[in-house]
Amino acid sequence: MEDNPDFAVDATPAKLPTSEPIRGELISLVPLKEEHDQVLFDTVGAPSKHDLWRFIPIGPFHTLEEFKTQMNSFRTSETDQIFVVISNDTQTVLGSLALINIRCEHRVAEIGYVLFGHQMQRTKAGTEALYLLLRTAFDQLHYRRIEWKCNNQHEKSKRAAQRYGFVPEGVHRQHFIIRGHNRDTAWFSILDKEWPSVRTAFQKWLDPSNFDADGNQLHTLVELRPSPN
Repeated sequence: MEDNPDFAVDATPAKLPTSEPIRGELISLVPLKEEHDQVLFDTVGAPSKHDLWRFIPIGPFHTLEEFKTQMNSFRTSETDQIFVVISNDTQTVLGSLALINIRCEHRVAEIGYVLFGHQMQRTKAGTEALYLLLRTAFDQLHYRRIEWKCNNQHEKSKRAAQRYGFVPEGVHRQHFIIRGHNRDTAWFSILDKEWPSVRTAFQKWLDPSNFDADGNQLHTLVELRPSPN
């Protein structure tokens, strides 16, 4: 198979994310720094926010120090890059998301730790955050596959994945034991050959012309994305 030209691909490794912010219209994705720990904890990590961590493999955190320890682990990781989502208008921290399980040699990574504060959930800013990270991964860092994995019981996450354009790939049964409970993991992905149509749908959806005077969408993201052949 290795000699079959039909299976040949560009083997140039993907790149790691840089330390530069990724700026959009509404929000920016800023690589996690120590200065973000307190406000990120207040936004998504404090005990009052524990509902956000129900399906996350790590957490929840009971103290700021516990949270800081985990954030420090992320900062020293060679395979995970956490981004803080910051409002361009107010400079408020709205949440976080990450590029994780990075395998540059295979040009594969996963979007994970999507933790949006309640004020960011189901907003245009939340969709823009996913678009910016996907655009960076495919168009700038040279990835050919971006994954989305979640607890198979997490229906909201599965719906979100498909809304964003990720394709279902099945379920890994009895994949993990997390906090004493079984986790079956649902897998989704976007491939580089699928990205152009996914990108176009994001761009059309995010365009101001897709929203009325009250900020309501005129067309859904799914409606704007061509059906797969």
